Amino acid sequence: NWHSWREQIPFLAEKYRVVAIDMRGYNLSDKPQNIEDYKVETLVEDLKALIYALDAETATIIAHDWGGAVAWSFAILYPEMIEKLVIMNAPHPLGYLNALKTSRQLLNSWYMLFFQLPILPEIFMSLNDYKFMANSLTKSSANPENAFSDEDISYFLSGIKRPGAVRAMINYYRALLRYMPKREIEPIEVPTLVIWGEKDFFLRKDVNNELEKYVPNVKIKYFPEASHWVHKDDPEGVNQALAEFLF
Repeated sequence: NWHSWREQIPFLAEKYRVVAIDMRGYNLSDKPQNIEDYKVETLVEDLKALIYALDAETATIIAHDWGGAVAWSFAILYPEMIEKLVIMNAPHPLGYLNALKTSRQLLNSWYMLFFQLPILPEIFMSLNDYKFMANSLTKSSANPENAFSDEDISYFLSGIKRPGAVRAMINYYRALLRYMPKREIEPIEVPTLVIWGEKDFFLRKDVNNELEKYVPNVKIKYFPEASHWVHKDDPEGVNQALAEFLF
């Protein structure tokens, strides 16, 4: 949802033409209901089409979580279209697969297996006026009072309550396990900054082990007091890291 970048948009707009999107299935974007519509390769093509639609041939891409997963794959498939890449709390695909071999990361990723069930996840997520969805934001943040205002929660929930939105969001996880890429993954040579909140409830820091092997031109900036929502927990610190890398 574009709204999560509220603290970064005006800051970056001082130097860049900035476009923040609602990804497929989220907020105002279309919500196809087939699982195969959320394959990573398909989401990558959405991003490619967007860049061309903006009359551009290249872009600097800044992405978080599922956006980060798509951005990693985009950098693997279309490196010539990226000037610089910034990823926040989203593991490189090979780093994540290696981390899943450990029991601790596997336990942290339990929800991915739950989401493979039909119908039940959609029912669970919508109970009590989507209370679980709101709590998943505030309770997993390291700085909930500042990271997610009442306005933020209201805006995010308004998008989640749109017809077909919950199924679309869960289909990201269903497609990930059903359509794992089978191609070899080439090293990413694009200049890359990884920003990582160390208090991530979902992803362990060690998913970044050996990241330099997959991304030779990478810098990693850790935020010890930030969570998975690093750009919400510490927007000023994140903006400073972006300025040092981009400006």
